[in-house]
Amino acid sequence: MKPSRSSAALHLICNGNTLVPQDEVEVLGVTYDCRLTFRAHIERLAKEAWGKLASLRRISWLLDSKGSGILYKALIRSSMEYACLGWGGACPGSREEVHQGQR
Repeated sequence: MKPSRSSAALHLICNGNTLVPQDEVEVLGVTYDCRLTFRAHIERLAKEAWGKLASLRRISWLLDSKGSGILYKALIRSSMEYACLGWGGACPGSREEVHQGQR
């Protein structure tokens, strides 16, 4: 018997509950989609990073360059690097969205 991809409905039962297939699932803050493109996860990361970066820019006049760097690394870069081993294999076009925020 050869494994194949089929569009037949999948019926899984766990502890008497039927598990319904979903297009996206979030596990420990990482959004997995059915094709493992991580598009939704990367879009959310980029949106959050831009918001944090805008906040950092608004208060940057209060900080020296060292303080700005520390806040950037603590707030923005750390959230973008979280679980990157899992979603880092996404297509280069998707990853480019995140890298634009780092520049």
